[in-house]
Amino acid sequence: MSNLYYIGLIPDEELNSLCVAYKNQAEELFACKAAKKSPAHITIVPPFEIDSSNMELINQELSELVKNYTTLELAIHGWNHFKERTIYMAIEATPQLKQIFTEVYERVIHYVTPRGDRKFIPHISIINRDLLAENFTAAYDFFSQKPLPAKCVCSKLVLFSLVNGKWRNSISYNLI
Repeated sequence: MSNLYYIGLIPDEELNSLCVAYKNQAEELFACKAAKKSPAHITIVPPFEIDSSNMELINQELSELVKNYTTLELAIHGWNHFKERTIYMAIEATPQLKQIFTEVYERVIHYVTPRGDRKFIPHISIINRDLLAENFTAAYDFFSQKPLPAKCVCSKLVLFSLVNGKWRNSISYNLI
């Protein structure tokens, strides 16, 4: 039996708390709650199905890979959007972030077929594909005025699993 997973980097607790607050505001003001189904994260490998026989192989690959990485300090470049349905915090695609994306992707692609394309646009979604077009301008103007820290720290790579309609931390890998 296959289960649905994705791989992402988790930001520090300060930014995570801010994301929770902004996601709550998105729900209260614009009836957007899809982003609340997942913890704040930077997607490295989009959702994919995997059966239990390949799960241990993925776990071994990721356990080995993180030994080569230390905590990532990333710059936040403000607010941006995908079309008129997703509003997010834009994260700078540093060489180290691009490298971890490439290496994780190359290691897991032998076992899974991720949904979507391989294009990497590092971001943390606050509104995720459930914003009505007529609310876009108001929502984007609202969040564009919200303060963001200049930087965040990511010290964990996480394999998330879909459980009862919400994404949960399945396995964490510490970046040392």
